[in-house]
Amino acid sequence: KNRFFEISFLKSGIIFTSKKLYELNLNWDKIIKEISKEERTIKKELKLFLKNYISHIEIFNHVIAMIDVFSAFALKGKLNYSRPIFKENYFEIRKVFNPLLENNGCVLNSFRLEDRRICVITGPNMGGKSTFLKSCGIVSLFAQMGCYVPCEFACIPIFDGIYCRIGANDCTFKGLSTFMIEMIDISKICKSATSKSLVLIDELGRGTSAIDGLSIAFSVSDYLWNLKCFSIFATHFPELCTEKVVSKRVKVHKESRDIVLTYELEDGVCDTSLGLFVADLVGFPQEVLNLKD
Repeated sequence: KNRFFEISFLKSGIIFTSKKLYELNLNWDKIIKEISKEERTIKKELKLFLKNYISHIEIFNHVIAMIDVFSAFALKGKLNYSRPIFKENYFEIRKVFNPLLENNGCVLNSFRLEDRRICVITGPNMGGKSTFLKSCGIVSLFAQMGCYVPCEFACIPIFDGIYCRIGANDCTFKGLSTFMIEMIDISKICKSATSKSLVLIDELGRGTSAIDGLSIAFSVSDYLWNLKCFSIFATHFPELCTEKVVSKRVKVHKESRDIVLTYELEDGVCDTSLGLFVADLVGFPQEVLNLKD
């Protein structure tokens, strides 16, 4: 008992140590502090030494980054990617796929814009509209970078800007609602886009009432049509599918009470969003779904 002394007494037991262990702990703490002090000294000396070579380090960093990028480009060139063709006033993509989904059996889609420079895609929720929109943006961006593109064939212009409005988020810290952020982004796009730009807009007007949302979406599409820039809209408003635009829809198969999403694009307009189907798919209580009647 005289060899140990108590550190604390708890309900679960007693914590104690010996004189030897106590001295070892003190030495351990002292060593840790000395190590930390030595580390700070070495870091300070290293910073002073490297300060004289900052410009060289930045050059090496840039070169390594460029090698990394070009290596990635070269690797993609060996896969099922294709070399893009640049042509003014023409936009065609065949069998495009999203590179993030290329290993998951991605459905391939194609479309073309020429005289009518706006494409409006309608379709049900979860039908793949946003994914196709992003795929078109990725193809255009990769081509502008000098990289092979994730599709069988791509013939597109050289754009002076690629402008996207995809997704829905608010900003609590700035006091901005989802709709306000959407309007800020669309305002910037309308002010910045030119006839040589590519504009990608996903479900414009979703953050407000149906009437206001449709009015805003229709006005923006009409503005971009007059601007004569290549634009792709994904929307739940079939009213946007006028004779001025190329109308595409996501193909859906209806089998008795089941609905099969094909993720394939076809000519035409989809007049339903199948929101109740999606609600049922994710497991909504049946008594809630029955209230629709």
